[in-house]
Amino acid sequence: DAAAFTAVGAAYKLPKESEAEQAARGEAITAALLQAARVPAAVVAEADEIVSLATELLPIGNPNVVTDIGAAADCARSAAASSQLNIAINVASLDAGAGAEFAPVLKQIEEVIARADALHDDVVAAITR
Repeated sequence: DAAAFTAVGAAYKLPKESEAEQAARGEAITAALLQAARVPAAVVAEADEIVSLATELLPIGNPNVVTDIGAAADCARSAAASSQLNIAINVASLDAGAGAEFAPVLKQIEEVIARADALHDDVVAAITR
């Protein structure tokens, strides 16, 4: 993420005096912003996997660690929600066509958050019985 963000800053610092420089700078900015959005998109895939695993573990896991399962899902939810913000800020500077590749990831984030929230509620219910 840090390297991708550094590339965005470097692209914005490219010269822009001539039309050729402006075109090259624009292409560099677009490429850097796309890469900067791809990094948190990869985090979303990992968060999705963690929530899936936590959901599988809850009914079969040791009752003494049920809160650890919930905490893992909550951390994954946070990672997905944070990734949503990072993707949004990078895509906001792109034209609609360039940012379109992230539409499925943004939908996936909503699903991960909803599943993590449901699992959180299930964990609370399990420990308050």
